[in-house]
Amino acid sequence: SVPFTKNNVQNRNRIYCPNKEISWLTVPVELKNHTSKPFTDMRISPEQIDWSLNYWNKLTFSYSKHPFFKLYKDDLNSILDKKHQYLVDLN
Repeated sequence: SVPFTKNNVQNRNRIYCPNKEISWLTVPVELKNHTSKPFTDMRISPEQIDWSLNYWNKLTFSYSKHPFFKLYKDDLNSILDKKHQYLVDLN
């Protein structure tokens, strides 16, 4: 029953890039009537096909040299590789 908040941690996070800059990772969602929808009803936008690949590439670029990345990369890739319909399922 939590309301969805646009561009909040529900569909957006920031990461640190190797050049010490901050980059945003955003999962595209369908925004039609989003102000009246609970978080559990928010659908991931099907038109944005490459969002998960872009997300994965940014994560890999930013964290591949970090000591624990190898430990978690397969799990992260598996999560991003699934075709989630709803944001709540991805989260």
